[in-house]
Amino acid sequence: MDIRPIQIFTQNKKNVQQTQQFQGQQTLKLAFSLYQKLAQSQNLVFSPASIYLALAMVALGSKEKTLEEFKNLLNFNDINLLAKTTADLLKILQKDEKGLKTQIANKMYSGLPELGAEYQLIVSQNLGQAIEKVNFEFYFEQIRTQINEWVSFATEKKIKDLLPPGSLSQSTAMVLVNAIYFKGDWLKQFDKKKTQKLDFFLEYENAGSKIQTDIMAIEEYFDYYEDAGFQYIQIPYKGRQYSMEILLPRTSIQQFELQLSDQIFQKSRLNKFNKKLKLYLPKFKIQPEYVFDLESILKELGIVNAFSFNADFSFMDPSKKLILSNVYHKSMIEVNEDGAEAAAATASVMILQCKQKDIQVMCNKPFIYTITHMPSQTILFLGKVTDPSKIS
Repeated sequence: MDIRPIQIFTQNKKNVQQTQQFQGQQTLKLAFSLYQKLAQSQNLVFSPASIYLALAMVALGSKEKTLEEFKNLLNFNDINLLAKTTADLLKILQKDEKGLKTQIANKMYSGLPELGAEYQLIVSQNLGQAIEKVNFEFYFEQIRTQINEWVSFATEKKIKDLLPPGSLSQSTAMVLVNAIYFKGDWLKQFDKKKTQKLDFFLEYENAGSKIQTDIMAIEEYFDYYEDAGFQYIQIPYKGRQYSMEILLPRTSIQQFELQLSDQIFQKSRLNKFNKKLKLYLPKFKIQPEYVFDLESILKELGIVNAFSFNADFSFMDPSKKLILSNVYHKSMIEVNEDGAEAAAATASVMILQCKQKDIQVMCNKPFIYTITHMPSQTILFLGKVTDPSKIS
């Protein structure tokens, strides 16, 4: 399988730190815009980083009004800066050491007779993107299977069947794919002997009901913040580069979601303090069978021109015939006493035109979580647990 190492532009340490935080802040805004559209009453997992990277690959090939829409959604002003900061981010996010593994792969399947030379260079150098020439007209179903197999390989077999039947056709001209895999051990692991069956109180349509589920327990020092509406905690993984962030509403998660934003996360991070506390966290696994079809959501968020006959992807396709057909996304996550494992993939399909006290954080009711690269503040995975007894 072709998973190419990332190539990057070189910058000095200060500039890299600045671009890391810049890019992380951009993905943070997209993360919560998507959360508000995707969050319903069920368990949720998705990867803002994967979706951002997949859309960045598309944005880098756009011009004029199409490009302006991507600038608004992805929060960048200059296309060269987008390429460079994305390259830096890809480098720092990827870790493979004892107790921590993060890998990211990008690939393009192109059926175009000619691919813009400058575009091909910029994505190859900055996004580490392998480019494979294919013939969609005669082999679109075989190519769909091939893409799904590549995604499965890139995510350690955690994401299967990203592209559903019917997602590709004879008119498909290009598929741009991003895959992310994360596995991290807790810096301070939970003692399995302390895990016990406790009540978890449900909300939404099951408000007033409760279930029994495995809840882990630990008493340790963690970075923590609280206010009248919620508790926030960072649970670091080995190496301290990545953490799980948790937002636990004090009352109804439905009310809390109405005010949830990237500013709330930023406020929590800026005002956190290190405190010894008792943490109770349920074991959970979220592995939906469904695939997110993001076309309508992206249109609501301002990407309209790209899906229309007025789309301009001439930097990518000199013939000016490409339009964005759909964007598919699928994720999974599993959390237990040892740590967490998560994976995600996103495919963009393009077609030719036609207080100070003893603190207790008891996550025994619905809560919001992330897996975040803390130096850059990039959210790899974001979601919520509404019922830890359910996988999907």
